[in-house]
Amino acid sequence: MRENYVPSGIFPPASFLIALLATMVFSLILAIPYALAIWFIPIAFISILAPIAWGFLCSLIPGRTITSGHIRNPMVAGLAGFLGSLPGYYLTWCAWANLVFNMGDTVAIGSGRRAMSVAKSSISLDQLKELALVPKGLFSLIQSVNEVGLWSISRSSGNVHGLPLWGVWGVEFLMIVGVTAFLYAARAREPYSEETQRWIPCLKLGQKLAFPDDLAQLRQKLDDGDINYLLSAPVEEDIKNSNYLALSVYQDAAITEAYLDVDAFTLEKKNAHKSNNLSKKLKIRTDLARALVNRLS
Repeated sequence: MRENYVPSGIFPPASFLIALLATMVFSLILAIPYALAIWFIPIAFISILAPIAWGFLCSLIPGRTITSGHIRNPMVAGLAGFLGSLPGYYLTWCAWANLVFNMGDTVAIGSGRRAMSVAKSSISLDQLKELALVPKGLFSLIQSVNEVGLWSISRSSGNVHGLPLWGVWGVEFLMIVGVTAFLYAARAREPYSEETQRWIPCLKLGQKLAFPDDLAQLRQKLDDGDINYLLSAPVEEDIKNSNYLALSVYQDAAITEAYLDVDAFTLEKKNAHKSNNLSKKLKIRTDLARALVNRLS
């Protein structure tokens, strides 16, 4: 019967506070550059990428406190990411409102279909401080902007305003705090040994395995805890032009447990592969883990 890794849920309270404070500080550092990027680069791609990049940067830098603080509770880790992002998110609104308040003439950039308009503006530290300390004034300005809007989807359409604009801002909020919380929780889900009080190292095996004739059958066998196919399948030499299986092993010589990730990569158009997870952190015997590592690393 299959057995997968399940986090213990344990977390040191001090580590949660450290992760929370580190995220708060870092989010405040990100806030003004984020607002400036959204304002001066009015491209849809940037508007989508920027909040996602926020979450990834938080995970890469202050999110390391989840690992160093030995937080094995995904909910607590996600909460640190969520709450820690809020001060920075609030400051982005203050910076953006400051840019709206100081908005000047519009400058056309580019020509033809790729042309776009950018309004000149600047951030005043005194005004920024006043907006941050007087939330009522900030919310009043946001509501006023929402009534008329500042941008449109196309030249022939009016400005996006009202409920649709609230929806856009709501999605942005979910992307900023949601991605951060999700990535923080993912860190806490990594295999951890309660015996040695340390994270179990992950080794991505270099060599790939040949694709099975029946992928559904292999998935079922993995669900049953049977990895015999992985121990005997031939190595796939031409991974650029073929379907293949990629394995990652979590093991530590000091403990008696190991875990296995199995991903199937199917060849799509233009030599691109689509990944599909077959098994996530499947518990296996340490001797089988060593056999896979010796064979495929």
